[in-house]
Amino acid sequence: MKLTIAGGCGEHGRNCFFVEDKNTAFMVDCGIMPGAEDSYPHLSGEQIQAAEWLFITHSHNDHMGALDWLYENGFNGTVLLTSQTFSQLSKQPERFLFINELTGIQESMSLSETLSLRWGRSGQCVGSVWLLINFNGKEFFFSGDYIEDTLVYECDKLEGIYADVAVVDCAYGLDCRTAAENRTEILKFVKAQLELSKNILLPVPKHGRGLELYALLRTGIPGIPFYADENLFNQITDTNYFSDWAKPNAENYVKAKQLSNLESLSLHSKPAVIFLSDPQLNNKTSKELADSIINDDGTVLFTGHFDENSYGKEIMEFPSVFNLRYSVHPHIDDVFELCKKNIFKTIVPTHTAETRLNEKHAEWVLMNTGQSLVLD
Repeated sequence: MKLTIAGGCGEHGRNCFFVEDKNTAFMVDCGIMPGAEDSYPHLSGEQIQAAEWLFITHSHNDHMGALDWLYENGFNGTVLLTSQTFSQLSKQPERFLFINELTGIQESMSLSETLSLRWGRSGQCVGSVWLLINFNGKEFFFSGDYIEDTLVYECDKLEGIYADVAVVDCAYGLDCRTAAENRTEILKFVKAQLELSKNILLPVPKHGRGLELYALLRTGIPGIPFYADENLFNQITDTNYFSDWAKPNAENYVKAKQLSNLESLSLHSKPAVIFLSDPQLNNKTSKELADSIINDDGTVLFTGHFDENSYGKEIMEFPSVFNLRYSVHPHIDDVFELCKKNIFKTIVPTHTAETRLNEKHAEWVLMNTGQSLVLD
């Protein structure tokens, strides 16, 4: 039995993992790495065509952006994902099953004689999950994008799980600032900018971090007007959208008070916080809005990772453009705590290019895209 890292290890993006024995194979995620010369998973046509199953942890492009590419290269298997993730995809898979309709949270289900699954919510966004897959008696754990310390999204925390191989998100590596510290820093920064009567543009993913940031700022800065594009406006105003994926009482944080649709925005009505669901500012309308904010003495605040050749990365040279992390991944100390509560025989950190991780934990296996791990 063999695990091949088709993407996501030794790099931030392109998450894709291929597991096979002599009879069958499955994949977990199929992400791309925008801006890279070769942005697709490192899989051969033979591997793609051999995969009977594809599990998708959530809808972000670095976890599912290569789905069309898989079909173009002969994938003919069944896609397993949540119904919420399915609704967020721009193009739906051809053959699929909704794992949240097959079984409940943290309940096991059999998919075939050799494959069974257990899942839980990962705290990243609506529909996001972690996966524990039993394949021919071997347990494979995939965290997806995993975060426990959240304001809005529920995370089914991992405890008492055994895995022969655990592929665990460690995106922040040795940068061990806590999620609470990051939230405090962002809140302080935004307050200071608003006191200077500046409009603040917050580019965020279509699903995930935007609701978290809205909850933080709405509760921390009362009385300030908020604007959101149609995608985010609909998410915030429709509490059914996140009800099954939210923490208890999260609705008290995410309320539509003081929220207006972006179409009603006038840049002369200062100060205000503006949410835009285009984290890299790559489409034409997003670029124009960002340029308008900058030219009108406003502020652009990024809170996540930049893709290569993105417009967001390009404008970071301007003095009114900033990047402060909003934590949506774990760092190495978070993963250590996770390992204490579970039994992971082999630990493969993903979502990070940090090469010094195993200086603190010798049992970790630092792998790179294209490498394989053979199991007895």
